[in-house]
Amino acid sequence: MSMIGYFIRVTHEEPDSYLQEPDLIERRIDDPVFLQSAQHLDLEKSWDGIFFLLTGEGYGQSDHPLASVFCSGQYIDEEQDLGYGPGQYLLPEQVVDLTRQIAVFTPDFLLSRYHPEQMKALQIYPDIWEEEDAADYLFVYFAKLVRFFNEASSNGEAIVTFIA
Repeated sequence: MSMIGYFIRVTHEEPDSYLQEPDLIERRIDDPVFLQSAQHLDLEKSWDGIFFLLTGEGYGQSDHPLASVFCSGQYIDEEQDLGYGPGQYLLPEQVVDLTRQIAVFTPDFLLSRYHPEQMKALQIYPDIWEEEDAADYLFVYFAKLVRFFNEASSNGEAIVTFIA
């Protein structure tokens, strides 16, 4: 089974609604119309590789400040399983802060952080990092992530993340 990283942009009020009624987030992410909207970002299997580029570590193994791009530790409902665990959220002010931090990751800087051997040793998902076009794959999705955060930051939106 594949593990896909998802991000959704929500209004600044929505995290409170999801905390009060966690089933709302499930209905939202099960809505096929929503899944085709610009409010939704599917990082495919690139998420753990991007996490490594940001932190130098694997998902769930890092207390690096940029780990919160993916795992803020602010759970909608710790008991809820959206595929591979609960959804987490970032408040608008956290989105603005993280947007500023990831904006400095130029292609050259990303390339300097790309270490296929280390990624393989850390079992960064999926196990493709020694393939010829793997770095390009990550960089394309990293650019989508930056655009997504820029849009959320500009709109004063919160972000919900989960892996399914």
